[in-house]
Amino acid sequence: MKNTLLHASAALLALGLAPAAVQAQAGPAAEPLSYAQAEQLLLTRSDRLAAAAREVESARLRREAMQGLGGPSVAVTGTALRSSANADIRG
Repeated sequence: MKNTLLHASAALLALGLAPAAVQAQAGPAAEPLSYAQAEQLLLTRSDRLAAAAREVESARLRREAMQGLGGPSVAVTGTALRSSANADIRG
């Protein structure tokens, strides 16, 4: 699902950014990009997509770390002392 969402976002952004990306790279006489080229350009150069991917990875790693803790735990310790003293006092 993560990849599907990422590709859908890339597709929408590519449609809007492709003409600007072409003009920025090669000037006004540039050839239009294909959908695959625009998507690849967006996936490799988009700072927003890279940041979003890192956030998703960070959340996944935090979830895995929490699962690795093993849940709640209880520790019980105790100490028992017994002493006895006998004294014979005669006066």
